[in-house]
Amino acid sequence: MAHTKKKLKEKNLDLIVANDVGSSKWGFDSEDNKVTLITSKGKVQSLPAMKKIDVAHKVLDAIVKAKGSSPHH
Repeated sequence: MAHTKKKLKEKNLDLIVANDVGSSKWGFDSEDNKVTLITSKGKVQSLPAMKKIDVAHKVLDAIVKAKGSSPHH
């Protein structure tokens, strides 16, 4: 997690998504993924394992929130 926070700061990002690759239950060869979202304001949100499409929706929602806009669903 320290590496991810360092990258967030070095690249001056608003948000970074860290993939949990420590399990064979999710990740590259799975339909599921488990991620942690970290904002430049220090908010950390660990998401449970879920379908990759659902992770994508959560990431998009976090981007919209970080930018201060309303999501358009």
